[in-house]
Amino acid sequence: MRSFVAEPMTYGKMFLVGDAAHIITPMGAKGMNLAVADAYLLARAIVAAERDGDVSGLAAYSPACLRRTWDYQEFSRWYAEMVHEAGDDSQAGAFRRKLALARLDRLFSSPAAAAAFADLMAGTEVTLG
Repeated sequence: MRSFVAEPMTYGKMFLVGDAAHIITPMGAKGMNLAVADAYLLARAIVAAERDGDVSGLAAYSPACLRRTWDYQEFSRWYAEMVHEAGDDSQAGAFRRKLALARLDRLFSSPAAAAAFADLMAGTEVTLG
């Protein structure tokens, strides 16, 4: 499946959200998470702009969403390559298969690697900062 990221996620007063702004492989299960986080940030920013005249959230929307989007794009690609290449010599070649197996083994032997994986799989808090 192809991946796509629109940069920036704004054009004038138009704001892109979810699949209109980014498509991510389903392997990491992040598509809906990213879309909901985008909508949440944009809704907060619009309310602040309309109610309080504070447009800082609108200005920060695209950079904040893109940081998270690229982080999850990288995670999803890494995860897909690790899982698919670990079991198939014909597709990945012996060298890439061994790399994938080393990555997979690390998840079970390194508490730090396991914690990092869990953090990326579960997601992180949505902030405008």
